[in-house]
Formats: sequence, C-alpha cells, structure tokens
Amino acid sequence: MNDQNKKATTTQDLQNVIGNFLRVGVILSVVIVAIGGILFLIRHANEKVTFGVFKANQAQYTSIEQILDGLLVFDSLAVVQLGVLVLIFIPIIRVILAVYSFLVQKDYLFVAIGIIILLIITCSLYFRMLH
Repeated sequence: MNDQNKKATTTQDLQNVIGNFLRVGVILSVVIVAIGGILFLIRHANEKVTFGVFKANQAQYTSIEQILDGLLVFDSLAVVQLGVLVLIFIPIIRVILAVYSFLVQKDYLFVAIGIIILLIITCSLYFRMLH
C-alpha cells in the first residue's frame, strides 16, 4: 500500500469515528432527556398545572455546577438539563476531533481555523459572553 492510499484510509477511518461519535452522542442525549422527562412526569403527575400566569426567570439550573448539584439529589430537571448539555458539547468535541483529523492530514490551515473556533467557544463559555 502506498503512502497516498494509507493517508486516504486513515482519513476515512477518522471520518467514520467522527460520524459514529455524533450518532452515539445524539442518541445518548435523547436517552438522558427522555429519562429526565419520565422522572419528571412520575414525580409531578398529581400537580395541578396553571397556564394563566406566566412566571419568567424561574430557571433552576443555569450553570454546570447547579446541574451537577441537582444530579446528586437525582432531580429530574437536572437530568433533562444534563441531556441538553451533552447535546451542546457534541459539536465542540466534533471540532476537537476535526482538528485532530486535520493534524493527521497535515492540513495546518484548517488546524489553525479549528483552534481559533475552539478558542472562541472557550472564551464565550468561560466569560459567559452568550448570556
């Protein structure tokens, strides 16, 4: 096998790993949200719901620390939020895998672009620029 075929095989293998990761990550996220939703329905089945009054700003889990604290007491809303958090982090991990793939291919322009994207995401999450 020549060097070009070996590189193409490695690239295809990495793309398969990334594709499988995306599929498994989304399925995992859906399962976590479904478990949290079922727990919520079981625990709150007898509560009366009123839609006449809108209550804004009642978010309980707005940070990762709060979600982890809620998971320690197995709060159903924290479980749902964990599923959403998993879904949010899947594309970030996909960018990390893509940067690795570009490194293997020695495509340094796309490595630099991927690292810039990761820096932007990290800064926006760390400094809460999205809020």
